[in-house]
Amino acid sequence: MRLALADAGDSVEDANFVDKTADGAVLRLYNWIDFVTDVANKKPQIALKDGPVDERLIDRVFEHEMRRAVKLTDAAYSKLMFKDAMKEGFYILQGVLNKYREICGSEGMNAKLVDRFIEVQTLLICPICPHIAEEVWEITGKKGFAVSTPFPEILEYDPVLIESSEFLAETVRDVRLKLKDRLQPKKGKAPAEIPTNCTVYVAKEYPAWQRVCLSVLREGLEKNGEFFDNKTIAARMKTEQDVKKYMKKVMPYIQMVKERYEAIGKRALDLTSPFDEMKVLNESMSYMTCALELGIDVRIFNCFTFLVSL
Repeated sequence: MRLALADAGDSVEDANFVDKTADGAVLRLYNWIDFVTDVANKKPQIALKDGPVDERLIDRVFEHEMRRAVKLTDAAYSKLMFKDAMKEGFYILQGVLNKYREICGSEGMNAKLVDRFIEVQTLLICPICPHIAEEVWEITGKKGFAVSTPFPEILEYDPVLIESSEFLAETVRDVRLKLKDRLQPKKGKAPAEIPTNCTVYVAKEYPAWQRVCLSVLREGLEKNGEFFDNKTIAARMKTEQDVKKYMKKVMPYIQMVKERYEAIGKRALDLTSPFDEMKVLNESMSYMTCALELGIDVRIFNCFTFLVSL
């Protein structure tokens, strides 16, 4: 009930209590308590491993995603934006845990990071769901009360590190889509043989037409302090030789870059990736192999957008 009330709305408009949200909250909170109980009792279905918290890329990403959640949730609470606080401090953060658990697979999650996650998650939802927080506090054997425990320390997080994780997720998703398209029966043709291997090609720079798009966007910012409007951009692209063949792709790409700019700032206009994509994919090879059920080879290609060969 309290979670659904917090989710009812932060604006000046009338609050919108949704029964479905309340029902879903019961299940989400039950699953959260169930997870904490399994970790506390060291149930075998929760694969954990000891070791340094920064030993693997996925561990470092998990740590910084927790830091991000703490910072954004604190900002939301400070503005009395309870819906945003629940979004960042519970819904998105639970998704972070699920992703971490999936990527770790049989290798196991880092035990110290999982303990830290449980504490952070408990304290982030404590202002909204204090009874749940106190139950988790008791299950984990913490001293005192969750409501009297200070809010988690706000630490700076590395957005580039988090981007590298998003890149990995996008790579796996795109390979799945290409695999699905390959196996889709073609009219009048026999079903394609199920592949056992694939090659992911990663490049060092964007194709020429995308570099032109980024240059035009940067030009607008430098001259006017904001992007050119879409009409001006479209007219400009028609004069660019490298872009003419890709006009259908230009405006969707421009829109995507603008959205990334809103999220991460000027780095969205860089002509190179802020992280080593080859390293990210190679360090995550066991996860990709398991998730895709394919043997995977990663190679360098001559354009920035990766390609997949099945």
